[in-house]
Amino acid sequence: YQRRVHGGVDMVEEAIQDARTNAQLNNISNATYLCQKIESHQVTMELDRLVADAIDILAVVDPPRCGLHAKFIKWLRKTTVIQRIVYVSCEQSALVSNTDMLTAPISNQLLGEPFVPVKCRALDLFPHTDLVEVVMLWERHNPDDEVTNTIEIE
Repeated sequence: YQRRVHGGVDMVEEAIQDARTNAQLNNISNATYLCQKIESHQVTMELDRLVADAIDILAVVDPPRCGLHAKFIKWLRKTTVIQRIVYVSCEQSALVSNTDMLTAPISNQLLGEPFVPVKCRALDLFPHTDLVEVVMLWERHNPDDEVTNTIEIE
């Protein structure tokens, strides 16, 4: 048996209420939702508690146009139970900037193995505009694996 961890963080109270409603509709009773900035110390402490006894976590992030905050990326990197990330981006320049921190080698600032992009899909949710959502799957790099420079683009 593997315990599932459900949680969410958003700065908008209505989004948190929607998440709670969706959890109820899907019979999820062990979800934790926080209405705060993701980079706050309180949030990362609560997330640490939430993932404490987990072994393999898929994190789904859908940051604002500016991308993920550097403090949160540092938390993702050092939280080794997070093995995969689904990153939804509405601003590709922010995704590129976050990629630098997600894929950088281990350092004093970035603890934990880096992530590598595995799959990528562009979704045209706004026809007749130059805007496109990008959904990218990242996996934790295993230093024993051979590194390839290929991403599956769908």
